[in-house]
Amino acid sequence: MIGDIVRVVVDRPLGSVHPKHKDILYPINYGYIPGVMAPDGEEQDAYILGLDEPVSEFTGQVIAVIHRLDDVENKWVVAPCNATFTCTQILEQVNFQEQYFKTVIRMCEVQLVRCRVEDRMLIWNLQKEAFAGLLEKYQDHETSPANETLERITWKLQQPDNYFYRIEANGAVVGGIRVVEPEDGSRKRISPLFILPQHRGKGYAQAAILEAEHRHGSRHWELGTILQEKGNCYLYEKLGYHQIDRQTMVNDKMTIVGYEKD
Repeated sequence: MIGDIVRVVVDRPLGSVHPKHKDILYPINYGYIPGVMAPDGEEQDAYILGLDEPVSEFTGQVIAVIHRLDDVENKWVVAPCNATFTCTQILEQVNFQEQYFKTVIRMCEVQLVRCRVEDRMLIWNLQKEAFAGLLEKYQDHETSPANETLERITWKLQQPDNYFYRIEANGAVVGGIRVVEPEDGSRKRISPLFILPQHRGKGYAQAAILEAEHRHGSRHWELGTILQEKGNCYLYEKLGYHQIDRQTMVNDKMTIVGYEKD
């Protein structure tokens, strides 16, 4: 839906008070998108940015989706066409209401396309390119996905509980994610997740995780990441994963730490 043009009917205009919580004042226009149903069974709610006066309705572009990790609702963010807002700017303007929830903001659309055995060369080359920098930094030659053999990747693609996806955005392959979903109902696992260097910093990893959780269920996950890579740890914690008491020292430069999401 990001990038779509939508019409918002405003039922809580700028300057109005929340109908149930009188201490919440709306500093922006807020309404719903007629005919688009949300997970809570009501029409999809939307924040409107970029207007400095109250309106009764507005047609604009969806620029982001706010995912509430502790609620069934998501909120769309709509703005005038070609207007740009950073994630921080969006958070500042919706904080009056979203401060009461644990949220993440998705500002890009990705597609997860499942790979088959015939895609093994693509996955192999993507992994080598994506993990080359970490391999050089940490010298983890025996555990790095950059050094994984083609035979090992082929084996993974053949397993019925393995779902290896390439991540696509704007018509380009930007990375990959593998989900292991055991038939016995034990924790689903993400291993690995990677974005190519030229596509990093655009929210693709976060969007890929959210899409994987949408497909495979939002609960009962586990993963491992490099403890020294604080950006990776922050990403997972922002998405509701918590660090567990499981660490593996690979060498004197690198430690793998476990995360779970219940």
